Parts: sequence; structure tokens; C-alpha cells
Amino acid sequence: MRGHMRQRGDAWELRAYVGKDPVTGREKYKTLTLRGGNRAAAAELARFVTQVSGGGHGAGDTTLAELIRSWIELVRDDLSQSTVRGYERIIRCYIDPSVGRNRAKILQVARTAFAQSDADVSMAEISRRAGVGMATLYRNFPDRRELLEALYTDEVDAVCEAANTSGGERPGAAFIAWLRRFFAFSTSKRLIASELLVHADSTNPVFGESRARVLEAGRPLLVTAQRAHEIRSDLTLEQALPRRHDVRRLWQPRSR
Repeated sequence: MRGHMRQRGDAWELRAYVGKDPVTGREKYKTLTLRGGNRAAAAELARFVTQVSGGGHGAGDTTLAELIRSWIELVRDDLSQSTVRGYERIIRCYIDPSVGRNRAKILQVARTAFAQSDADVSMAEISRRAGVGMATLYRNFPDRRELLEALYTDEVDAVCEAANTSGGERPGAAFIAWLRRFFAFSTSKRLIASELLVHADSTNPVFGESRARVLEAGRPLLVTAQRAHEIRSDLTLEQALPRRHDVRRLWQPRSR
């Protein structure tokens, strides 16, 4: 069952697909008018579509994860890609644990496989190494591009999370430690990124979004270290990230 919504003045028109007319062959919809905000309209659309389909919340074998995925499809156009990925990750890891375990296993195998620069690993080989069927593999990753995007995004997640785990280190040491984590990420991502570019171009949002996320995560560490006079005050994060072999020059010189 599918549906969509559109704004008309200060109201929303909700439409739920009910099938085709047996005589004319035209698609038939039920409509509902609602006043309120975008989120309220999206929630009501999900409820309306379920109601029109004759469902209700206890219909058939539908799981909570499936209902939430249906809702995501209904409102996908109103959400950013990062928000959609966040919702899907919650479903995989917390609402549908078995899928989460399979996904983690597939990613671990694929990460190892793509780390070999001369590797040309097929989806069938990844399925075999992970010990899952092809149906399970494609349910988690419909194609090779989505698998590569997930690997790339997971690495970015780890870099961003590392910015929040500096512990009791001095601000300067915490920033340098995070920077080294980024350098390690850069090495591992290069092979994945080059493979991903075979299946998508450089305008793929995953590249731009990932860079923005890394900068957002690392900038507070740099600012804190600069305020503590431990890292050069004239340095920007964009300047620091490429300096893999020149980390010593980032420290603030000691006063004599």
C-alpha cells in the first residue's frame, strides 16, 4: 500500500492508493484533508494508509520494523539522507536484531575483502565468506554500491565517535590522537572510495556529507586545544587534515 501527501494552502491533502478501477484501469485513491504541520501530516498519512489497506496495527504478519520502514518510504522525500540512514540503523540494530547481526557480519567480511588492493570480490563471494544466503545479502544491500556506501559511512561514523572519546587527555593530545585516527581512516577509505567511484560519481552525497560530518566532529577538539594554547592558533581543521607527515608542526611552540 502506498500513499503521498501535498500541501494546499494551510492544509494537507493525504492520498492512499486503493487499487485500479476494473473497468477503466485508472488508479484509485482515498483522500483525507488535514490541517497542521509537516510531521503531523506524515504521521497521519502513515495511519491513513494502514487504515485504508484494512490493516490496523495487528494486521497479518507485519512487524514493527516493517511498519516503520513503510513510514520512512512515505516521508523519505521530506527527510535528509543522513536522517533516513539514522532511522534505518535504529531499525537494524535495535528493532530487528537478527538483521543487524547479519549486516554486521557482511560488513566485516566486505571490509576485510576490500582492504586488499588487488581484490576483485564478487557479491557472491562476500555472501559465501559471511555465511549468509544471497537473499539475506541483497536484503541488507540491494547492490554493490549500497554495500560500499555502508562501509564508507561506517568508517566515518567511527571517526566522528572517536572525537567524543578523548578521555582525560590534554586538549592538544586529544586532538592529535583524533587526527591520527583520521589518518588511519584516510588510508582504509581510499580503496573503498576508489571502488565506490566505479559505481557512482564524485557527486554522490555520501562524499560531501561525510566530509562535513568529519569537520563538525573534529572542530571542537581543535578549538579546545587552541584555547589551551597547545595547538597553533593560526591553524584551521581544513589545513590540519592533510598533514599526515607533519603533525609535529601543529603544536603551539613553547614560550621561552
